[in-house]
Amino acid sequence: EWNMLVRLYRLIQVCQVRLIVVDEFQHIIDRETQRVLHDVADFLKDIINQTRVPMILVGKKGEAEAILHSNPQLDRRVGSPYVLGPFEWDRRRASETMKEFRTVLREIDRSWPLDWSGLQGEEMARRLFCACEGYMGWLMDLIRHSTLAAIDRGEAVLTRAMLAQVYEERLAQTLLGEGKENPFAREEFPEEALRQLHGSRKGGKRRR
Repeated sequence: EWNMLVRLYRLIQVCQVRLIVVDEFQHIIDRETQRVLHDVADFLKDIINQTRVPMILVGKKGEAEAILHSNPQLDRRVGSPYVLGPFEWDRRRASETMKEFRTVLREIDRSWPLDWSGLQGEEMARRLFCACEGYMGWLMDLIRHSTLAAIDRGEAVLTRAMLAQVYEERLAQTLLGEGKENPFAREEFPEEALRQLHGSRKGGKRRR
């Protein structure tokens, strides 16, 4: 076990790792006993101590905190938590909400293995926001599977028709899509359409 740790520390150094991200951090709690797996928490603390590489712990709010509370030394090393909520779409605070969401779409479009699809255009952004309700997990699920479908069909860009089909296959039957019209099915999707769809679904949001 010690040899494996030495190798790990060495690889982190040789590969010039700048940042370590631990996802699903809340799973360090044993589901059956609800006890924190202290050996794992100590292991993460030792990695920080030995490598001096910053570490980000990503977990669900309300579940991950108990792990840090049970291990003050690890808690001190990771600092104060930062809560990432869903994106918002509020024209009254456009620079804080709409612009942020559209910037994310632009960066996705830029890095995706397809030609420029114009995801950040305001109308398409509205459709995408309505589809995922601001939740990054749902957004990426929709775009990822739409991209795979486009590649399979030899299409160079993400089209509204493709997004509409994948929305039906991936999101429409979930709690997120319950009682909601496919936002890619309409020929036009003005601001009023977004308000109408959200108004008909108040109380029906689901996180991801």
